[in-house]
Amino acid sequence: PIAAGAELPGEVRPRVESRVGFQVTGRISSRRVETGQRVRRGDVLATLDPADFRLSAAAATAELDAARVDRDQQRADVKRFDDLHRQGFISGDELEREQAKLDAAEARDARAAALADVSANRAAYATLRAPADGVVSAIDAEVGQVVDAGQSVVRLALAGDKEVAFSIPEARLDEWRR
Repeated sequence: PIAAGAELPGEVRPRVESRVGFQVTGRISSRRVETGQRVRRGDVLATLDPADFRLSAAAATAELDAARVDRDQQRADVKRFDDLHRQGFISGDELEREQAKLDAAEARDARAAALADVSANRAAYATLRAPADGVVSAIDAEVGQVVDAGQSVVRLALAGDKEVAFSIPEARLDEWRR
């Protein structure tokens, strides 16, 4: 075996290293960690410029408000047409057309509500958080840089098991085998 005190080049590294990135595209507005810094699960690592996310959320909210007004108006129209139909002033076909308009308005409302939820989620994704406890092992993106969804911004060496990797020169390989 290799003698005690022998020196071999090697490194201790984490068993798991995670490349962490945003779930959305945007320009990095802040980075709150440095290489070698310990982080806990949930700590903020970086943030994206929130301006576009706020505008998108405002547009989605306005679209939802408009869809709800249209839906409510169609509900009132259907009620009025139903009363007219029962009194014999309009045909069943006309009532069915109004009901179809209400169905479409309700579908637009549901779609607008879903888009508003997606927009709110996207705003939340503008904050990159540590998925687990660990140590920042590398920074892959800087403030001002535009990053794509999923692009690595920070590499995180997760707390836990470590691996030791070392190199044995080929000329000394026989010493190791003994």
